[in-house]
Amino acid sequence: MSGMIQYYLQTLPPWVLPVGVPAFVLLIVAAAVLIPFRQLQYVVLMLMPVSLLANQFVEIKALQAAAKVLFPVAYIALLGLLLMQPARRKIPPLSWGFVLLGLMGAVFVSRCSDATLQIYLALNYSLMAVTAIVLVSRLGSAADLRKVCLALYIGFVISTFTLAAAILFDERVMFHLGNYRFSPWGSNPNLLTAHPMLAMLGSFYLVTTRCQFHWKALALCVAGTALAELLLTGSRSVLLIAAPTLPCFAVRFIKRPVIVGLGVATAVALVGYLAAKTEHGLQLGRMGSLETSRWEIADAYLTEIEKRPLLGALEDPGIHSIMVPTIDTHSHNTWLLLLHRGGILYAGFYTLMACFSLWAGVRVLFARRRMGADPLLVTLLVALLFANYAHGVVNFTNVWATNMWAFLQVTLSVLMLTWKREINEMAHGVDRMTKSATLYNVAHAGEQAYPELAS
Repeated sequence: MSGMIQYYLQTLPPWVLPVGVPAFVLLIVAAAVLIPFRQLQYVVLMLMPVSLLANQFVEIKALQAAAKVLFPVAYIALLGLLLMQPARRKIPPLSWGFVLLGLMGAVFVSRCSDATLQIYLALNYSLMAVTAIVLVSRLGSAADLRKVCLALYIGFVISTFTLAAAILFDERVMFHLGNYRFSPWGSNPNLLTAHPMLAMLGSFYLVTTRCQFHWKALALCVAGTALAELLLTGSRSVLLIAAPTLPCFAVRFIKRPVIVGLGVATAVALVGYLAAKTEHGLQLGRMGSLETSRWEIADAYLTEIEKRPLLGALEDPGIHSIMVPTIDTHSHNTWLLLLHRGGILYAGFYTLMACFSLWAGVRVLFARRRMGADPLLVTLLVALLFANYAHGVVNFTNVWATNMWAFLQVTLSVLMLTWKREINEMAHGVDRMTKSATLYNVAHAGEQAYPELAS
């Protein structure tokens, strides 16, 4: 058994598996009784961001170990709930390429020194991909899409406030990594940025819709808290998520100067308050610096990849699946990781899936006003897909099943591929308005994107 698996199992308190698992099952049963069935899937979606984020809290060893060992439960629970409902739309066969990607990964790492753990993670990537595909197949209306987006937004708000709590309760919140960067309970600041970023983007979207003022006020507070966390991380990778997504709100913000003014005031107050709780406040020098060791890291990996360009680690038994011997860090890049593991064959297949998904996103973007959903929401989802793949240049969490960022990548990719197929069918005269959610049967959905919050 892999040393890492042994470590996580040994770190777990002895009562977790015999007591915690039955307790979790009882919790699921109680939830099934107390919560209407149609709402259970949204509850699971709300809990997924923080449950997956917990595996990064290395200073809370028992919690991290439990999250590392039990993270597939989130996917299994969601998949089980979704399979109890009939499919409402057809998923293009190409989408199953993401499931194949996980299976291929299991084969390519099978001869690595850490094979047991990495095969386990690769198979869970396939489980994650199946869950994402089934989720998209159950989106039968614009209302379903809104509810899924709202549930995920609430989930990222929960994880954002969980991170913010560390500023108050974790005395070493800025020093776990040996430098002055926001690292709540020992988490890596580069790996947690997606959570506050998505909470902030969801808040921006919410304040531009027709919902009651107190919800907008809460959303502005969430956005301010998220911004403070992003600045405290000092992570420049945030810019790769922000660049494609923030411009989506430009037009609506121009039309809402009062909201913008309130947002700026709230952000200044919250950023100032949270920064003041840390020892040195904001240190923005790193955010504006171009100094990086990523080029040296990439060069070291490319040198190793040249030795086995076609099949990667499968050609050289005994090597580590993530690290190379010439440099003491991981690749910080999705494509370098996949080239290292499976060579051109594996990385090329992933790149093809990315290209097909992004091209589908472009097609959807041009057809956004015919989708029946809020054009801004459609635009934001496309922008998030581009941001997710772009983020892979500096991080490989988008292919790591223990990270919510990976689940979003596959879900958005499958959604864009499905929308593109339906757009093509309608372009050829196939009327599916009564059979699927191709053009959602919701006129002017953008006029009130969240009716759940309007009452």
